[in-house]
Amino acid sequence: MQDLPRGFDLKSLRAFVAAVELGGMTQAARQLGMTQSNMSQIIGHLEEAVDAALFDRSARPITPTSAGHSFYHQAREILMLADESLRNVGQRQRDTISSLTIAMPDSVANTIGAQLLQSLRPKARRLQLWSGISPHQHDALLSRSVDMVITASDALAQTDGLIRLPLLREPYVLVLPHDHSGPTDIKTLAASLPFIRYTLRSLIGRQIEGQLNRMKVRPPVEMEFDSAPSQLAAVGSGMGWSLTTPLCLRQDMSLLSGLRVLALDRNRFGRSLSLIAREDWHPDIADVTAQSATAILQRDAIAPIIKAYPWMEDSIEMATS
Repeated sequence: MQDLPRGFDLKSLRAFVAAVELGGMTQAARQLGMTQSNMSQIIGHLEEAVDAALFDRSARPITPTSAGHSFYHQAREILMLADESLRNVGQRQRDTISSLTIAMPDSVANTIGAQLLQSLRPKARRLQLWSGISPHQHDALLSRSVDMVITASDALAQTDGLIRLPLLREPYVLVLPHDHSGPTDIKTLAASLPFIRYTLRSLIGRQIEGQLNRMKVRPPVEMEFDSAPSQLAAVGSGMGWSLTTPLCLRQDMSLLSGLRVLALDRNRFGRSLSLIAREDWHPDIADVTAQSATAILQRDAIAPIIKAYPWMEDSIEMATS
C-alpha cells in the first residue's frame, strides 16, 4: 500500500469539508477551534498533497474549484467511513467480554471444541476450554472458575440461579469387534465376553453401569479406560464388547473399521447434552454459544456419524432454536 502524502489525513479532510460546508475558512476555523492561519496552512498542505487547487481564492467568499467540488464528495465519504469504523470498533469492544471459559466432556471437546471456540471469538478477547470429569466442572461453574459447562448430568437440576439450554440427545449403542458373529443381546454377551468398561470416574461410565445394574447384568470386567478412543481400540482389537455413544465414536473415526456398531434391541437408553450457565452471567452469550454448539455438533459431529451409520439418524435428536 502506497504511503499517503504529507498533509493528507483525516484532520485535513475534516477541515476542508467544514470550509466548504460553512462557506469559508474563517467560519470553519471557528467551529473546529483553531486559528484562521492554522486553517489556511492545513488547506494549503492538503492542496499540495492532492496537487490541485481546491478553492478559488479570487472569489469572495472563496468557493471550491471544480476539483474542490469533486474532492468534497470523496472527502465526505472517507470521513463517514472513518466515523463508522470507529463506531463499529467501539461497539465491538462494548459487546466483547475480557475472557470466556467453557467446560465440556472429552467427547464434545475432541469433536467440536476448536470449532466452537472459533465461533465465539467475536464474543471474548480470551477463550479457554476445559475438558474432563463432569463433577469437577460443575463445581467450577458454581465457584465461577468457568462461565459455562456442557454436560449430560442432571446433578445441577435443582440448583437455583442457573439456566439450562438443550443441545442434543443421543442413544447408547452396542460396540463389538468387527468380526463378531455370535449373539448380540447384552445378557448373552455379558456371560460370554469381557466387558470393556469406561471408567466409573466419568458420568458416561456411571450411566452405563447404572443401566447394566437395572438390567441385572454383571459382566466380567477385565479392563477399563479413561478415554473413549482407547476403549474403542480395545474393542476393535477383539478384547471384548462395550457400550458407547455416537459422539464417542466420532472422536476417532479411524477406529470404526474395526468395530461392529449396533442399536440396542431392548433396554434402550441415552444421554442428553445441555449447556448450563449462571443466570447472572451474560445470558445472551450463553444463548449464542448454545446455538453455535448445536449447529456445529450437527454439522461436524453428527452428520459424519450418520453417514457411517444411517440407522442412527432417527435416534439422535438435535435441539431446535
